[in-house]
Amino acid sequence: TWATDGKTRRHDFIISGNGYYSVGRTYGDGDREQVIDWTQSRTINQGDGASNVLKIVRQGASHRFFINGTQVAEYQIPQLYGQDFGFVIYRNIAVEVDYLRIDELRPHATNQPPLITITEPDLRRGFNVVPVQSLHVAGQAFDNDGIRSVTVNGQSARVQSSGAFTIDIPVQIGDNAITVVATDRRGARAEERFNVRRQAPQPNQPQERRLALVIGNSSYTFGGSLRNPANDATSMKESLENLGFTVLKYENCSQAAMRRAIDEFGRQLSHYDMGLFFYAGHGIQVGGHNYLVPVDAQLENENDVEYDCVRADRILAKMETAGTRTNLVILDACRDNPFERSWSRSSGGEGLAFMNAPSGSLIAYATAPGSTASDGSGSNGLYTAALLEHINTPNLTVEQVFKRVRNSVVERSGGKQTPWESTSLTGDFFFRQ
Repeated sequence: TWATDGKTRRHDFIISGNGYYSVGRTYGDGDREQVIDWTQSRTINQGDGASNVLKIVRQGASHRFFINGTQVAEYQIPQLYGQDFGFVIYRNIAVEVDYLRIDELRPHATNQPPLITITEPDLRRGFNVVPVQSLHVAGQAFDNDGIRSVTVNGQSARVQSSGAFTIDIPVQIGDNAITVVATDRRGARAEERFNVRRQAPQPNQPQERRLALVIGNSSYTFGGSLRNPANDATSMKESLENLGFTVLKYENCSQAAMRRAIDEFGRQLSHYDMGLFFYAGHGIQVGGHNYLVPVDAQLENENDVEYDCVRADRILAKMETAGTRTNLVILDACRDNPFERSWSRSSGGEGLAFMNAPSGSLIAYATAPGSTASDGSGSNGLYTAALLEHINTPNLTVEQVFKRVRNSVVERSGGKQTPWESTSLTGDFFFRQ
């Protein structure tokens, strides 16, 4: 907690043991207002004995919040209650402070070099081994004077006003030294170095057999029409076929048709190495379960959902039974739900619920669990449009593809929509190499 008057008014930056953070402020009456709601972050180290480094950088009214070197939020705070700094301990938690450092950012007689943080590739694993011809490098450069440029092995990276940078650079078979150089607006430079090793391609590697089920529901009998799901299904079919998938595509399915399509997909999948399921349309959560809404659903209350819709984990069960090595589930199904308008406030809530990905699978959501997604103003939904943009990029792991999709959606939605993934993949999967 900081900028407190030492009594009841304060600002706070909190992380939880299960990987969430929040920013809030407390007024004189003792009530806390969440300025930034509880948000899950993979940058938080969890578990017994785990350590985390929190940093707050203030420049004027702007406050940037960092966890373990990665910026997770930014907020404008025009009024500070005081100059005191401290900690608030919740419930039965014991805290020992080994070291506390507060730096006031002020002009120096000599210009200080920028600070560089590498977020991709993940350097915590040590020496990185990659099978790709092109390496995606991303990170953050911070300096009080602003960042003029960032180069990686002499090539200019794309740099945002915040100092975030990205670039794709070629890597040769064998060891590669990577040098990141950041230069501030006054000419001070800093370097960050790391190494990667590119594996040689395996000779005579068998072609992976891929099967996809694609469903787009746009024309709802009792729930109105959505602009883009049918278009999304058509576009995804074309893109996946270009990537070597056999595609089963359906549009505007009734409940019976959706179930038949999923069952047929499950029967065929046992003859393939990997499976992919893509759904665009209405999706809702009730009682902690996710349901895909067919076009003939008539949902007068939440009790009708179980009987008129299709459980999302039905597709997961088919994938597990098929025994495929890799399975992907992509749900662009978090659009505003018209059926809930007449339901009680005790219903499941907006968006979809979080689902644990079974072993060897990845579940991708158009937005964070519990949130809603945009149907888009173009020919495709906002999320699907970003996926179509990045899915054909060669030499990206599936995790890297969805990270790029997330960055595109966050940028184009002005931060209102953040895609999410749950994964238990144990190997690397590439849409295109």
